[in-house]
Amino acid sequence: MDNFKVIEHGYSLDLNRIVDGWELSPYSCHAPSMNKAKSKILKMLNSDYLDLQHSYTREYITYLNIPVERDRNFDLIEFDGKSVTRTQAKYLQRQKDRNEYLDGVLANTEVTHCYIKKRGQYYGDNYCGYTDRQVLAGVYLKSDAVREAKRCDELTVRPIEADSHNALINHFIEKIKKHLI
Repeated sequence: MDNFKVIEHGYSLDLNRIVDGWELSPYSCHAPSMNKAKSKILKMLNSDYLDLQHSYTREYITYLNIPVERDRNFDLIEFDGKSVTRTQAKYLQRQKDRNEYLDGVLANTEVTHCYIKKRGQYYGDNYCGYTDRQVLAGVYLKSDAVREAKRCDELTVRPIEADSHNALINHFIEKIKKHLI
């Protein structure tokens, strides 16, 4: 995963080492060296950096003391023939793996139905509401579940084994029968 070819290194302004740094927007750039990155970030700051102070020394920010740090997540790398940042490449790889999994579920002839989950919660029946109990979860055709999961990154599908699902439902029904008056 991290064996990407780095095209250009990423650098960012360390806002923790600037007085009231939380008020600033993050500044990042791609450069071949730290010195070039300092120059680029100072140009991005324009005249805004004239009143910025270093948090340790309380000196005003200059080229010599600007707190620029190496940001590996912002490296410009080559991924599938395109140049993207490392963070974008990891996201694209996760999307690719997720789509392969969903296509595998769709191609699996043994699977007929699935649960849909979002952040650990099961979808209820008719795409309505959430539950943390599997026995109350909605049961969807695999084609509908995969289609729904492909629309939203937070959704996952969980194939259902018919025997264990039916046993779970029957056990729940027997448990509920005890409450009849």
